[in-house]
Amino acid sequence: MSNSRRISHPMYSMGPFDIIELGPTTLKDHNNFGQFNYRSSVVLEEKTTGKHYNHEILLSGYGSRSTAPIRDRVYILGGRFVKNPEEPKNEADDEAECTGYTFFYDQALTLCIGRTEQYRTKVASLLMSKVGVFGFGVITNRQEVKVNGPNNSVQNDLHVSVKHTDYHTASKEVMEFQANYIVHGNRLLGHTFNLFQVGRKALIVGYISGHDDDAEVRQVTVLLVLISAGGQTTTVNLMSTPSASDSGQQPRPNLKRIGALW
Repeated sequence: MSNSRRISHPMYSMGPFDIIELGPTTLKDHNNFGQFNYRSSVVLEEKTTGKHYNHEILLSGYGSRSTAPIRDRVYILGGRFVKNPEEPKNEADDEAECTGYTFFYDQALTLCIGRTEQYRTKVASLLMSKVGVFGFGVITNRQEVKVNGPNNSVQNDLHVSVKHTDYHTASKEVMEFQANYIVHGNRLLGHTFNLFQVGRKALIVGYISGHDDDAEVRQVTVLLVLISAGGQTTTVNLMSTPSASDSGQQPRPNLKRIGALW
């Protein structure tokens, strides 16, 4: 194995995915295990209109015929996003075109949560902003951007460019790609801006909230971050903690507790 293949700054992810169409498999006639491929999407919001749209992706995972995802179902999947190689240039185009992303999922984490129509309404999708990201990579750029905040205010958000490097299982090559992590400049997150310095490695938790079609870059809204600096790490929890219940009833049957919770 080459050194380049061992380099890994992955974009891990977990969330609900709608199986739109079945793709080719590597199954032979009498085999039960193989590589399964699908068309799916990540539901995003069009910033100018507020309408929901499906940003198409590919799914790929190794598993058994009997437990493989099926069409028109929604599954919780865990795995990693890798940008696909660019398509070769043709005579009509001046530049090569990117073919999007493949989500390589692990069948051990697969859970069907219902039919596709259960998550649709007439004007929206319940799957929007539900695909979580656990991104580890190198910070390559940072920029503060003025945006509209709550109550007609103006706030500064921090846009952090992170370089990911991971192995594309289908094309058998190492891919490098950028992702744009957005840190909102509110009371919870504004004080974290100085942690994001170019050259540092960061583990950032958030959810996919958009896609820059011109730059072909994923946009991730940040919830939790861990920054490495000089052999030390700094962790910032940006998520609120729910209040405890005063009920003395057992919350779940056969629930075992180790140690005190609160």
